[in-house]
Amino acid sequence: MGTGIARRGWPPHNKGTLVSTTTAQTGSWYAITVLNAGPPTTPKIVTNAVAQTGTWFAITMLSGTFFATLTEIGASLGGTIASALFPAGVVIYGSFTNFTLTSGSVRAHGNRVPFATVTDIALTAAGSYASMPIADGATIFGAFTNFTLNNGAAVLAYDDKAVTSGNST
Repeated sequence: MGTGIARRGWPPHNKGTLVSTTTAQTGSWYAITVLNAGPPTTPKIVTNAVAQTGTWFAITMLSGTFFATLTEIGASLGGTIASALFPAGVVIYGSFTNFTLTSGSVRAHGNRVPFATVTDIALTAAGSYASMPIADGATIFGAFTNFTLNNGAAVLAYDDKAVTSGNST
């Protein structure tokens, strides 16, 4: 058998290295799969007009709810909306960072954030995945040089080392 790079896209060329410690990791990885984003958070019940700041992946309307403002940083809304009305029982999903109610009540479901720190040299100017909620089972791709997990998180990190075709899995 000849040698060569066995990796031809996804799935990865190796089984990955399991990491489930809060010890800083240094190396070279092209992909990281989140196995467990960390312990679940307790949903927050909000019934007042005080501005709320945090990270939530879903908001459930416990009653007819009027938002003075609602900010989402993902693809769902992609910004801040004002004066939004939702009926009781509706659940909205996204990456919510803050909201203020005018009336009503909601249950805000907090995100689980696997990384305390992570460096992707391809994203140096744009930021990093630190403090970003990432779902269980999601894989992020990049040019990672180091990362530290939050307590309770676990990932598979796929290194950039080429393997011979006889050793690939």
